[in-house]
This record gives sequence, structure tokens and C-alpha cells, in this order.
Amino acid sequence: MDLATRNTTEHYYLSGSVQRGLMPGFDEIKKFLNVSDSGLKLVGTDLNQVLLQTADGKSLQIKPQSVDSVLKRDDSEGNPFLQVNFLNGSKVLLTKHLIGFKPSEGYGLNETRLPKVVTTPDLLSIIDVIADADDFDQTEFDVLRKVYLSILDGGEAVGFDLSRERQWLSQLNIFIARA
Repeated sequence: MDLATRNTTEHYYLSGSVQRGLMPGFDEIKKFLNVSDSGLKLVGTDLNQVLLQTADGKSLQIKPQSVDSVLKRDDSEGNPFLQVNFLNGSKVLLTKHLIGFKPSEGYGLNETRLPKVVTTPDLLSIIDVIADADDFDQTEFDVLRKVYLSILDGGEAVGFDLSRERQWLSQLNIFIARA
């Protein structure tokens, strides 16, 4: 999914005041996700919300008081999404179906070749590519492993529990070593 933005009017909802127990920006998140075809669901109390992503069952805990600002944006195809900035400096992008985040930098990867925004289902896509490969080159595996780690670390940095996905990588390392 291309989340590159075009020139649109951006609306900032700063977390300066509390409204009905929630931050004004958080109300914007609730409104955005309150559609019947959304693959994201918000559940919990006013003080502790969990954002459930139905595509892969992952969840992200969001405390309304940790939201700094929410920006309404459109991708290059005109589809709306929200950019949620947190007080700790991290941010996520919310589409109607997925939670996007920035992959972690490092691992010796060419940063210009990595997507700017990734999602947790991207981890499964990489596992599928590795599992479906008939003839596997160690160099290719190393690159895919580094991309996987970049997505894994980026997801954990914004608050996803990806311990199971970290175990998958360990199992793949053993499998590739035996091949």
C-alpha cells in the first residue's frame, strides 16, 4: 500500500485538553475507525485502549493521554489515513485495515530500498517468500532476514508484541542452516 501523501489540508488535534475523558485527537481516531468495513477495532476503557488489527490478530495498546497529535492525511490514491504522533516521539499510520509504522534502520541495508511504511502482515509475506523458494541463495536469505528484523524492530518500537514472529526467525535460521 502506498502511503505517500499528496498535498492535502492537514488537521492537527493536539492533546492539550481532555474532552469526555478522552483527548480530542483520540476522538478523531475513534471516528475514523467507526466504519463497518474497518479491519481495525478499538476496544477498552477511556484510559487504556487496544487497537486490534484483524488482518493478523495483532494488537497495539494506546493510552489516550500518550497521543500528542493526530493528522488526517490522504495517500497518493486519495484514500484517507491518520498519522498518530505519540508524546514519546513514535508514530503510527492508521488506514481502514492496517497499522503502519517505520521500519528500524540499520542492519546494513540500503535504506533507500526499504519501504518508508511497513505493517505486521509484511512479516508473514517475508516468511512466505522464504518458505516458497525452491533454490535459496544464502545472500538472498541474509537480505530477507535483515528486512524481517528491520520490520520486527520497528513494530516492537511502536508497541507491538512480536515475540512469536521473533521465534519464527530463529526457526528459519535453523532450517536454512540445515539446507
